[in-house]
Amino acid sequence: MKKALFFSALVALIFTGCKGQNDPEQVQAVQFKVSTFTQTTEPMPSPRKAPILDDEGGTALTDLFVFDGTTKLAHQTNDDANFGTVTLNLTHGNHNLSFILTRSTGITVENGVMTMNSIRSTFGKLLALNVTASTGAQDLTLDRISGQMQLTINDAFPTTANEIE
Repeated sequence: MKKALFFSALVALIFTGCKGQNDPEQVQAVQFKVSTFTQTTEPMPSPRKAPILDDEGGTALTDLFVFDGTTKLAHQTNDDANFGTVTLNLTHGNHNLSFILTRSTGITVENGVMTMNSIRSTFGKLLALNVTASTGAQDLTLDRISGQMQLTINDAFPTTANEIE
């Protein structure tokens, strides 16, 4: 009797212990199409629309990046036939997506921080997306974003200095 009870408990433990461990996460293919972007020049009262592949000076934008948080999901260059359209296989649930479209040069991404040698026209979009089985194609409008300059001074300077020119 004890052996039968032990065997039954062991079988029940195996079935309950393994439940869900091998279940694959549900994935949904979601297409993102950067259809337009906006740019403003102060003091314009409203943004004007510009073609997707050109910045305000008619120069082609060269790189499209997609991130989920700090994880890079995609990088396209303008020699890609589908430049501006990205299809991602995203797991069901919440995603914090960032889209960056630029023609800056010397781009590197490390620990979620994008740096570049030369900042040029750059457009972006933050998108909080809850992916489900019914999530379909997404049309995106990107907005002009500004760079942030970080200055690191390696030389010694007087502690009484209030200003650097």
